[in-house]
Amino acid sequence: MRRIGDYPQGEWLEAADACQDCGAHFEVNIEDLVEADAATVRVRAAHRDGCEWAEEEPGAGVTDAGWGLADVRIELGGQTYQLLDWYLDVMACCGCERLMVGVPLLIFPEGGILALCWSCAKQWGILDLAGIRVE
Repeated sequence: MRRIGDYPQGEWLEAADACQDCGAHFEVNIEDLVEADAATVRVRAAHRDGCEWAEEEPGAGVTDAGWGLADVRIELGGQTYQLLDWYLDVMACCGCERLMVGVPLLIFPEGGILALCWSCAKQWGILDLAGIRVE
Protein backbone atom coordinates (compact mmCIF):
# COMPACT_ATOMS: atom_id res chain seq x y z
CA MET A 1 0.00 0.00 0.00
CA ARG A 2 1.22 3.48 -0.85
CA ARG A 3 2.07 6.21 1.66
CA ILE A 4 1.00 9.85 1.30
CA GLY A 5 4.49 10.67 -0.04
CA ASP A 6 3.89 8.31 -2.98
CA TYR A 7 0.99 10.38 -4.35
CA PRO A 8 1.58 13.27 -6.80
CA GLN A 9 2.10 16.62 -5.10
CA GLY A 10 0.78 19.97 -6.29
CA GLU A 11 -2.09 18.63 -8.38
CA TRP A 12 -5.75 17.95 -7.66
CA LEU A 13 -6.52 14.26 -7.15
CA GLU A 14 -10.05 12.88 -7.19
CA ALA A 15 -10.95 11.51 -3.75
CA ALA A 16 -12.96 8.38 -3.08
CA ASP A 17 -15.74 10.46 -1.49
CA ALA A 18 -18.55 12.15 -3.35
CA CYS A 19 -21.24 14.61 -2.32
CA GLN A 20 -24.36 12.76 -1.25
CA ASP A 21 -26.59 15.34 -2.94
CA CYS A 22 -25.04 15.97 -6.36
CA GLY A 23 -22.51 13.11 -6.67
CA ALA A 24 -19.52 15.38 -7.38
CA HIS A 25 -16.27 13.94 -6.08
CA PHE A 26 -14.11 15.76 -3.56
CA GLU A 27 -10.55 16.58 -4.59
CA VAL A 28 -7.31 16.63 -2.62
CA ASN A 29 -4.12 18.58 -3.36
CA ILE A 30 -1.01 17.53 -1.43
CA GLU A 31 0.67 20.87 -0.71
CA ASP A 32 3.37 20.24 1.89
CA LEU A 33 4.85 16.81 2.50
CA VAL A 34 6.00 16.74 6.12
CA GLU A 35 7.47 13.24 5.83
CA ALA A 36 6.69 10.08 3.86
CA ASP A 37 3.71 9.40 6.12
CA ALA A 38 2.20 12.89 6.68
CA ALA A 39 1.33 16.00 4.69
CA THR A 40 -0.70 19.18 4.69
CA VAL A 41 -3.42 18.98 2.05
CA ARG A 42 -6.07 21.24 0.58
CA VAL A 43 -9.52 19.73 0.06
CA ARG A 44 -12.28 21.03 -2.19
CA ALA A 45 -15.59 19.91 -3.61
CA ALA A 46 -16.64 20.77 -7.14
CA HIS A 47 -20.40 20.69 -6.46
CA ARG A 48 -22.72 20.68 -9.42
CA ASP A 49 -25.08 23.59 -10.10
CA GLY A 50 -28.05 23.56 -7.76
CA CYS A 51 -26.41 21.40 -5.10
CA GLU A 52 -27.67 22.32 -1.64
CA TRP A 53 -24.19 21.73 -0.16
CA ALA A 54 -22.40 24.16 -2.49
CA GLU A 55 -22.92 27.04 -0.06
CA GLU A 56 -22.11 24.90 3.01
CA GLU A 57 -18.60 24.09 1.76
CA PRO A 58 -17.34 27.17 -0.08
CA GLY A 59 -13.79 27.01 -1.35
CA ALA A 60 -11.08 24.70 -0.13
CA GLY A 61 -10.09 23.74 3.38
CA VAL A 62 -6.64 22.85 4.67
CA THR A 63 -6.12 19.78 6.84
CA ASP A 64 -3.66 16.99 7.64
CA ALA A 65 -3.31 13.77 5.68
CA GLY A 66 -1.37 10.64 6.37
CA TRP A 67 -1.30 7.14 7.78
CA GLY A 68 1.14 4.58 9.07
CA LEU A 69 1.24 1.02 7.81
CA ALA A 70 0.89 -1.84 10.27
CA ASP A 71 2.83 -5.06 9.74
CA VAL A 72 -0.45 -6.96 9.52
CA ARG A 73 -2.54 -8.06 6.53
CA ILE A 74 -5.99 -9.59 6.80
CA GLU A 75 -8.35 -11.37 4.44
CA LEU A 76 -11.95 -10.21 4.40
CA GLY A 77 -14.62 -10.71 1.76
CA GLY A 78 -12.16 -12.56 -0.47
CA GLN A 79 -9.67 -9.65 -0.51
CA THR A 80 -6.37 -9.18 1.32
CA TYR A 81 -5.78 -5.81 2.96
CA GLN A 82 -2.78 -4.24 4.66
CA LEU A 83 -3.89 -2.60 7.89
CA LEU A 84 -3.11 0.91 9.07
CA ASP A 85 -1.32 1.61 12.34
CA TRP A 86 -2.66 5.20 12.65
CA TYR A 87 -4.33 7.83 10.46
CA LEU A 88 -4.95 11.57 10.14
CA ASP A 89 -7.98 13.48 8.78
CA VAL A 90 -7.40 12.41 5.16
CA MET A 91 -6.25 8.82 4.60
CA ALA A 92 -6.11 6.22 1.86
CA CYS A 93 -8.63 3.44 1.37
CA CYS A 94 -6.99 0.10 2.19
CA GLY A 95 -8.79 -1.34 -0.85
CA CYS A 96 -8.47 1.03 -3.82
CA GLU A 97 -5.88 3.40 -2.27
CA ARG A 98 -7.85 6.50 -3.28
CA LEU A 99 -7.69 9.31 -0.73
CA MET A 100 -10.71 9.63 1.57
CA VAL A 101 -11.93 13.02 2.77
CA GLY A 102 -15.16 12.11 4.53
CA VAL A 103 -16.05 9.41 7.01
CA PRO A 104 -14.67 6.01 5.98
CA LEU A 105 -15.76 2.59 7.17
CA LEU A 106 -13.32 1.75 9.98
CA ILE A 107 -12.90 -1.81 11.21
CA PHE A 108 -10.55 -2.55 14.09
CA PRO A 109 -9.25 -6.13 13.82
CA GLU A 110 -6.37 -7.24 16.01
CA GLY A 111 -3.15 -5.62 14.85
CA GLY A 112 -4.39 -2.49 13.12
CA ILE A 113 -7.15 -0.55 11.40
CA LEU A 114 -8.94 -1.39 8.17
CA ALA A 115 -10.12 1.85 6.52
CA LEU A 116 -12.33 1.46 3.47
CA CYS A 117 -14.17 3.88 1.22
CA TRP A 118 -17.86 3.11 0.94
CA SER A 119 -17.47 2.13 -2.70
CA CYS A 120 -14.98 -0.64 -1.85
CA ALA A 121 -17.04 -1.73 1.15
CA LYS A 122 -20.08 -2.16 -1.12
CA GLN A 123 -18.17 -3.66 -4.06
CA TRP A 124 -16.46 -6.37 -2.02
CA GLY A 125 -19.45 -7.24 0.14
CA ILE A 126 -17.99 -5.91 3.40
CA LEU A 127 -21.24 -4.13 4.23
CA ASP A 128 -23.17 -7.36 3.68
CA LEU A 129 -20.76 -9.25 5.95
CA ALA A 130 -21.30 -6.63 8.64
CA GLY A 131 -25.07 -6.52 8.14
CA ILE A 132 -24.99 -2.83 7.12
CA ARG A 133 -27.45 -1.55 4.54
CA VAL A 134 -26.62 1.72 2.76
CA GLU A 135 -28.91 3.20 0.11
